[in-house]
Amino acid sequence: FKQKTAYEIYQCDWSSDVCSSDLDLVPEQIKKYVVVNLAKQNIYLSDFKPRPLLRIGDKGVVFPYTCIKKDKKNGDGIKAMILFAAIHDKKEQTKYIFQQTRLVSYDAYMAKLSEGGVSMLEKEVAKLFPHVFS
Repeated sequence: FKQKTAYEIYQCDWSSDVCSSDLDLVPEQIKKYVVVNLAKQNIYLSDFKPRPLLRIGDKGVVFPYTCIKKDKKNGDGIKAMILFAAIHDKKEQTKYIFQQTRLVSYDAYMAKLSEGGVSMLEKEVAKLFPHVFS
């Protein structure tokens, strides 16, 4: 996986029972923060679409989104994955605290999913966030 990082910590209030692949669960303020900070690096993201979330043991979750990544060289853009890592709030287990974001290759993400299914993908994605899920 090739990675770019944008940090921020936010708290989001929703029940973990609600988590579903057809819901856009990452708050707009978090997505906007990532978009603005990556744009400062000449990386432009658009067309966010949620994918099924990944549970990282009892430590937290990763909310993956497909997106279109553009820069000055590829005006049409390429498909990418943006991963939002969040841990459970220790005080309230129905809340998540967003910790870190990674931008990875769509093709590499889907290849890992095809090779080993969701459980392998969860293990591989957890490795991208060693400080979050250690």
